[in-house]
Amino acid sequence: MNPNLSTFRPRFLAASLLAIGVATQAQALPFIDASNDFLPTFIGARDADLDVVQADVVIDPEAQTITFSGTVNGNIDRKSQKLYVFGVDRGRGSAGRDLVFQGAAGGEPKIGSNVLWDAAAVLTAGGQALFFDALNPGFVPQPNVVVTINGNQIAATYPLALFASQGSRFKEYTYNLWPRAAASLANTVVPDFAPDNGNAPVSIAGKQFKFDLARSAKVTDANCLRDARAEVRIRSEGPVEVMDLSVQGLPPKTDFDVFLIQVPNAPFGMAWYQGDIETNQQGRGHQTFVGRFSEETFVVAPGNALAPQVHHNAFPDAQSNPSTGPIHTFHVGVWFNSPADAAKAGCPKDTTPFNGEHDAGIQVLSSRNFVDQRGPLLNVKP
Repeated sequence: MNPNLSTFRPRFLAASLLAIGVATQAQALPFIDASNDFLPTFIGARDADLDVVQADVVIDPEAQTITFSGTVNGNIDRKSQKLYVFGVDRGRGSAGRDLVFQGAAGGEPKIGSNVLWDAAAVLTAGGQALFFDALNPGFVPQPNVVVTINGNQIAATYPLALFASQGSRFKEYTYNLWPRAAASLANTVVPDFAPDNGNAPVSIAGKQFKFDLARSAKVTDANCLRDARAEVRIRSEGPVEVMDLSVQGLPPKTDFDVFLIQVPNAPFGMAWYQGDIETNQQGRGHQTFVGRFSEETFVVAPGNALAPQVHHNAFPDAQSNPSTGPIHTFHVGVWFNSPADAAKAGCPKDTTPFNGEHDAGIQVLSSRNFVDQRGPLLNVKP
């Protein structure tokens, strides 16, 4: 196939938003890239979905897979011709750099002098996966590779055989993620590198802890959302854990809020807000959280202190905190962000404090399939 992307028009593939099982990374955390760091050579519109803020590549030697995932600064425009290219250096990285960025065959202006790659996974905003080998140039569609796009996140798992070593061991592989604003090999359509002018190490998969969430007591009693379920995967990264939460069977295009909680059912005890998940048109969603999600997860208040007063609705902010010794929050809960969304789904429309404005809906999913005093995070060893 002709390697000139200007003649390539990606075909839309309907990608079902399945959970991608990313296992423990033994070597590196996801790479965090600065926001709004557009290249001065980029001539296009500075769209938020062209600004990389996080990238990750995980090799699983046992499963013989390599998983690519990236997060950008805004929701990905799935109707656009944008591309997300993960360049991998398998041992002959200068081949790709010279072919596209720096060498005599490369484009103008010269960019990415330290971005080394000899093969690439190319994910399109429309949901297609391709493979590019700089040693044998040409774009090869990968119809069996599912591309998952959820808001500002994009990911796909490729067969590891496509990225056979060119001299490096797997643990020596490195990568860079760069978007392209259009289906073109012109260097002026590259808005960002992550890392900015170099490569990040891949991670090698190891052990992980996985568990399911169950429908909450409130949802079960109301006999609504009968297909709702979620899977949680946690991998330890030394000083932190990475928690991947995938949901399905929920209302489409709906926001939900994720908390760590003391006990899985009301009154829930202590709770800590982690972030949000937005479902797609099929009622599926995925989010990655980085923090402390292990047997060491707890809240503590050695004494009373005045608390900030920000919200003054049905659940106003407390004026001060209660004094308490360490209390572990080993359970996970997911709430409707809005009582109206809950009612629309046929569930109770109670208002709860479980979102950023303290006006959320009811709990949808929780780890109530574990006993109160032994929530699933107790099983994760840092």
